[in-house]
Amino acid sequence: MMAISVGGAGDAGTDEALRGNDAAMTTALVPAAFGGGLEHREVPRAEPGMGEVLVEVAASGVNPLDLKIRDGGAAHARVNVLAVLGIDLAGTVVAVGAGAGGFAVGDEVYGMAGGVGGLPGTLARQVVVDIDLLARKPARLTMVQAAALPLALVTAWEGLVDRAEVGPGQTVLVHGGAGGVGHIAVQLAVARGARVFAMGTGASLEVIRGLGAEPIDYRATSVTDYVASATGGAGSTSCSTRSAGPRWTHRSRRSGGTPGGS
Repeated sequence: MMAISVGGAGDAGTDEALRGNDAAMTTALVPAAFGGGLEHREVPRAEPGMGEVLVEVAASGVNPLDLKIRDGGAAHARVNVLAVLGIDLAGTVVAVGAGAGGFAVGDEVYGMAGGVGGLPGTLARQVVVDIDLLARKPARLTMVQAAALPLALVTAWEGLVDRAEVGPGQTVLVHGGAGGVGHIAVQLAVARGARVFAMGTGASLEVIRGLGAEPIDYRATSVTDYVASATGGAGSTSCSTRSAGPRWTHRSRRSGGTPGGS
């Protein structure tokens, strides 16, 4: 996962259009064809309706899912060519619709705001967003940092908190502990009081250690043997893996880290 700044100046023609009479247009990055690159285009920009705000996008997160959508994959999240892509964003509220209490012009926000389900994506200068998909940006985070968080954080939270109910006294094994979702899962599990092991190799091992987990070099040792040895044969309570798609976190059968059913 990464985030890119999208709030910079566009070309002169685009900037003139945005400043001129065509106030209902904005600039966005759209795929001209699946599997190809993204193009700058002017696209219609809606006005915020009931429970919505208009956000000036400062940064947009780019996740593996975005790339799959661009390539015409991700059957659960397919879009049409020329749709505005992008799921995550961080930016500033510039207009507030009716019933959007709790947000005001000037608020800095972030969230998983669109790009799927027919919602306009975040790779745009401005986008209308349902307030239920936004939160106020923590002051200590830059816009780019905040835009890199939502999808990865929601994925980790759903697996570890909503499904596995990770807490004190539990042992968690994270596959890819220095990856986009993995490094957040490590921190979340540590914060909830679990003992955390995480897989990696090379330079990622020190990253994992710095996040509070015990690193496992998967190229040097069997994960099952390592966890069984470190836990006295008890194994891990929960196991997260990058290869299982949306259902990446499972309750294990205390088998030394082998995932079981969710």
